[in-house]
Amino acid sequence: MTNKRVVVLSAGVFSLTTAILLLQQEKRFEVTVVVKHFPGDFSSEFTSP
Repeated sequence: MTNKRVVVLSAGVFSLTTAILLLQQEKRFEVTVVVKHFPGDFSSEFTSP
């Protein structure tokens, strides 16, 4: 079976939770998280979604 590719466009709580849940699905998904600022980024431009 071929893995499905999923792109998550955010690093908020719901987005990262979704990414984790997809990764736990018996290796059926290849997940990429795309963000400008990852949580914990100490940049002055970072705001939590």
